[in-house]
Amino acid sequence: MSQKTLANFYAHQFCLNLLAKRKNGLNQAEFFKEVQEQQFYHRESAGIKADTKWVNNIFNRIYEYHGEGGSAPGELSNLIEYHGTRNKGVYKVKPGKELPLNLSFKDSYPVMLLVADNVQGKLPPTKGESLKNISPLVSEEKVSKLKRLYVMKDTGYEVVAPVVDRLVLENIEAALESRSPLSFRYSDATRHVDPYGLFVYGKVFYLVGREGYKSGETEKVMTGEVRTYAIHRISDSENHKSRSFAMGVNENDHFSVEEYLSSEAGKYFNGGLECEVVLKMKKNRAGSNKFVDEYKLSECQEVQSEDETHYILKAKARDCLDFQKWLITNANSVEILSPPHIRAKVVSDLKRAVNNYAD
Repeated sequence: MSQKTLANFYAHQFCLNLLAKRKNGLNQAEFFKEVQEQQFYHRESAGIKADTKWVNNIFNRIYEYHGEGGSAPGELSNLIEYHGTRNKGVYKVKPGKELPLNLSFKDSYPVMLLVADNVQGKLPPTKGESLKNISPLVSEEKVSKLKRLYVMKDTGYEVVAPVVDRLVLENIEAALESRSPLSFRYSDATRHVDPYGLFVYGKVFYLVGREGYKSGETEKVMTGEVRTYAIHRISDSENHKSRSFAMGVNENDHFSVEEYLSSEAGKYFNGGLECEVVLKMKKNRAGSNKFVDEYKLSECQEVQSEDETHYILKAKARDCLDFQKWLITNANSVEILSPPHIRAKVVSDLKRAVNNYAD
């Protein structure tokens, strides 16, 4: 491949990249102004007429492939629209459409692989596999260098994840994509569920869905509750593709897993409702406390008073098990004063822990 051919190839890629970035569209004059500043540009001695024809050819080829009625296969056509006349018109990616990934993102690939290594176990099967597809585009040397320089570690002690039936997880993922109901065994009963979403907490996959009914050995109960299911406890799953949601699809269209976890239902998964807390923070020998002088419990945190040994501060916190665990972990330097129900739960858990280690 000649230098000129390579340069033309990179010019096409650069044009695609600009089209992807410019939400209001791109015209030929804007493209030509920017492409002249690129290292691969090779047309310093060409005349205005030749340059105009060269730019016009680039846009024509892209539009003939990705534009309306283009020759690209499947969903790769009809991505670009054109408004205007001749070479003064504007080319624009259609709303809701995306151009295929191009070489301008080459520097992002190694970083994406680094992230992929850390989140691989936190993604459903097909999503995890899609990350692996990046690897042929990246040299192993680049990825290895990044891994030597950057590491991501989760907080808390890492335990081995529970074993998940891959077929169950694939069925759930397929049901979420097609918006079809599921049935499965869970806690010695068969559940019939409209699946709404999936999330990972720690190293455990959870399904959120509305349970239509459950049937055990002796009874059949209509529930209608939005519930959370630990996926490693699910067995005998079936995706009912020919059926519709019992509650219709409208509720599913507006359901947000993030909002669900921000409600009281999320208190077991580091979510829950936000509340105001008052804490007593013990100072160290240097007269400071890392949760006052280095970290913050919340952005609105404020010190209400202090003396030689302690701070009293007010902050916002989620009323959840993770916050209670945090209080217990830091009990040697942090005491919760209010609200009373969180203080009572922490005191109770601390007493139980002491009893476990009593002689």
